Amino acid sequence: MKKYLNFTTNCGPLVFKLLDTGFANFWVEHFLNIQKNYNLQPYKTQWPYVKERDSSADEIIDTIIRVFNDINQIDYIVPFPEPINRSTLEKLDLDAQAFLNRLHRYLVTATERRDRWIDDAPQFNWIPWEDQEIHHLFNLLNQTIHKLEEYVVTPHRKQFHYFITSLEVTPVASQYTDCTVYEDGVDKEISDSFMKDLRLSGHDVWIKKDILGKDFVTAFADHDDPKKSDVRSPPMISGGFLISADDARKKFFETAEFKNWLGFEPTDAQGSYPIGDIVTKPKNITEITELRFIDIS
Repeated sequence: MKKYLNFTTNCGPLVFKLLDTGFANFWVEHFLNIQKNYNLQPYKTQWPYVKERDSSADEIIDTIIRVFNDINQIDYIVPFPEPINRSTLEKLDLDAQAFLNRLHRYLVTATERRDRWIDDAPQFNWIPWEDQEIHHLFNLLNQTIHKLEEYVVTPHRKQFHYFITSLEVTPVASQYTDCTVYEDGVDKEISDSFMKDLRLSGHDVWIKKDILGKDFVTAFADHDDPKKSDVRSPPMISGGFLISADDARKKFFETAEFKNWLGFEPTDAQGSYPIGDIVTKPKNITEITELRFIDIS
């Protein structure tokens, strides 16, 4: 069986060995199809982090309010369960984060359930999956929320600033220019049968985080509730992947702060899906800005 994925980069050759798991085989089959049709864009990521406030934060707030109001004016759904308040958002503190957590959860619930903002009873008629107006506006608001969260100062985000460093490789495959919504066939659902392959740490290469909702690291940074159903391991793949720069991922899950927030000792269920380990890499892997898949051997 072919096990080695070979890449060329602006910093030198990159090779990783595929894990011998059912999930890794599922991922690589999808990756091989995706890379035929879409470019792969690598860039350095550091998470969690918080940006210094600048004029961009005010522009993002403007967009959130505009899209929020656009959604509220759609006549075949009901308005959000609560109003939006600019003064709350402008504080960029825990109160702002708490509101953004609730707003984000309304969007996740409506996107998945199609007829409600909260997990209770239906509130409006079921929205067809092909409704492009909803599809675009929900994703635009969701992702603009995450852009504003980059400026929100929470104790966790401040304390763990730039804790986990990775090289993220993502397919360039969005339908829109103002938010990322993959073209049909790019994102693929992960079967629950693969959950046995989840891990907290122990490997170099992981799937890119593609998730409606939040993974546990993001929810921790956002002071969100880990018991909520939309705080979970990634439910889909896009063919993208992450390469850990060091062992910070393992250290993160071992911190007292994460364990106290979670309420128990973390298990693999709070992790993600590893797909391989590096066998050849450039000295400065996070400086890779150009990457091309060569073959699998």
